[in-house]
Amino acid sequence: MFSTKNELQVLTLLLRSCPKLQRLHIKFNQDVGRSLDMLSMEGDWQYKELSTVDMLKHLRTIEINNLQGTESELDLVRYMLENANILEALLITCVKNNEETHARIIRKLLTFARASPNAKIFLS
Repeated sequence: MFSTKNELQVLTLLLRSCPKLQRLHIKFNQDVGRSLDMLSMEGDWQYKELSTVDMLKHLRTIEINNLQGTESELDLVRYMLENANILEALLITCVKNNEETHARIIRKLLTFARASPNAKIFLS
């Protein structure tokens, strides 16, 4: 999910059409036969392409399932953390990765700025 501009546009449309959205659940598809490198190279979007105008101002909880750790997935997480002003919890479930990939995801998440001082990240 979110590997192409079309999917990004759908997300943007969804967020704009639900301005009072408080809980968002995203489930990424698992592409078992593809490597993380291929996923991160194909049609990545830049999180800066999303408009931040009040789209996430009511969002309190985000749940993301099947995170593989691709750059485009992590860019989406960064965007959410940087723009959800009252976010309370970000719950992330990763696909079964090796320890090195899991550690890389954790290191990356710790570098992301948070608009909400109360935002807590739960990673499993």
